Amino acid sequence: MYFNIKYCFIIISLISVSLQAQKSNRFERLSEEELLKYYDSFADLDSLQFIANRYLELAKASNDKIKLARGYDLMARVYDTDTNLKYADSIIQVSKNLENHKSYPAIGYLLKGFYYYIKDDFVNALVNFEESEQFVLNGDLDKVLTYRMGISAIHKLVGSGNIEYERETLVIIEKQNDFQSKYFESYFKVCQSIAYSYLDINDLDMAEAFFVKAHSLVNTLKVSEYNNTVNHDKGYLAFKRQDYETALNFYERSDASDFDLSKRITFLIDRANAKQLLGNYAEAKKDFIRADSLFVDSEVFPQQLNDLYSFLICDASDAKNFEMQQVYIDRFIRVQNEEKSRFEELNKYINSKSNSLNHSSAIISKSEFNKTGLVFLLIIATLLLFVLIILFIKRAEVTDKFSMLLEGGFLFRSPDPKNKDTSQKMQQAEQVVTYEQKDADSTLDLGIDVVVVKDILKKLDDFEAKKEFIKIGGLRNVSSHLKTNSSYLSKVINAYKKQSFANYIHELRIAEAVNKLKSDTILRSYTIEAISKEFGYSSAESFSKAFKRITNLYPSVFIKNLG
Repeated sequence: MYFNIKYCFIIISLISVSLQAQKSNRFERLSEEELLKYYDSFADLDSLQFIANRYLELAKASNDKIKLARGYDLMARVYDTDTNLKYADSIIQVSKNLENHKSYPAIGYLLKGFYYYIKDDFVNALVNFEESEQFVLNGDLDKVLTYRMGISAIHKLVGSGNIEYERETLVIIEKQNDFQSKYFESYFKVCQSIAYSYLDINDLDMAEAFFVKAHSLVNTLKVSEYNNTVNHDKGYLAFKRQDYETALNFYERSDASDFDLSKRITFLIDRANAKQLLGNYAEAKKDFIRADSLFVDSEVFPQQLNDLYSFLICDASDAKNFEMQQVYIDRFIRVQNEEKSRFEELNKYINSKSNSLNHSSAIISKSEFNKTGLVFLLIIATLLLFVLIILFIKRAEVTDKFSMLLEGGFLFRSPDPKNKDTSQKMQQAEQVVTYEQKDADSTLDLGIDVVVVKDILKKLDDFEAKKEFIKIGGLRNVSSHLKTNSSYLSKVINAYKKQSFANYIHELRIAEAVNKLKSDTILRSYTIEAISKEFGYSSAESFSKAFKRITNLYPSVFIKNLG
């Protein structure tokens, strides 16, 4: 058996060597022009490396500087980043004395800028993009866009982006014939970048105008692969306008799996922020935790990480999970350290070359935040103090909420602490209008016969009194049980109970759960899963989400406070 495996391995190795030799022999017979044609047609990396090496051999034999530069150019695209950097540097060395050549040494600097950017060496990336500008010929739009978009992207990393510079880039593209199809991707990205720059300075109308330019082109050309990006953009704009429902609606239309890792994390944080502000903390937490799990084992550094860890730190303190709270604090500190180490040198370089871009009133400047280590330490100290204050406040809030539930002040909707009139509005909303309070002439006009409305309301009273909501849920099931039309039932509950059918059932069940838990010590000894079954829920998760949304306490916290 061992002999057979060994023999098969030798055979496979010999076949592999033979194929490599055949490939090498085939390429050795080709001329330089033929090699270039093959280079453009092959996709596998091995073949591309063979072709690039063979072309470089011929170029060295010819001692032609342009062919040498082209050979190193081919080599600089088929290896790992560090090796590619060395070949890109060789392009510059052999072509630095060429005058007005359309490709070299400009491509060498552009490749170095790109590879340094990948390595997060943003200073060297910016230096090479800036250096390439003097070698790019006028009218060579591809190279002009490469260095201009590279320069803009790096400046925006530290908040020193220049809107006017980006708009100049857009004008350059728009001057080209048929630019919408030929330069669609560049046009889209520049419009999008300008829009986000305006969002950074809260000029939402200008941001929307440039989003519209980008998104309308997607619609015109029917480029469906950009739809997820478009929905994310629209969602973020709606979020900045504080229209959180619309924002979440657009986010839910997006498929995050279509994004690269960094953008996927940013998307999850954006969506979680919208859910949080709509009061859906359980769902927001899921997105935040997912974003954290993607980030913690990655090498990417997406935006809005401060939002991520601010939420998770406070959530852990709210749950009195001090172990996880410390974990999230450590990760937050790591983010701050990483930001400082990644961008400190870039800030210094940009500040030392403040005239490298034509700065104007449109400059977005955030680079002052990381100027000194002292500022950094003060930020960390302030954060830790903030966490302690939040912890103290949260404990007080839990006590207040718990006392309210014990005293019978059962709140069916979470009050908005920013709105002083919310409690009064809630009380008004809780005053359910019953059929006894209205005569036939004053009954709400629902397009339903008055007699039917009264019958449904009476049946709902019986439904609540007999606590049938525990066993029967779902609009179709309840309407069938009450022997009425599901559409009629939904309309009556919306009008007279002042809420959706789903919320109506949730609130009845959670109210019953609170009352039973207060009085039944045996019930309190059950698991959350078992308790959820007692009140008509199929899982502990759905029960806990409903309980938290309606009472502002998780059931586990409520039970723990009951003792």
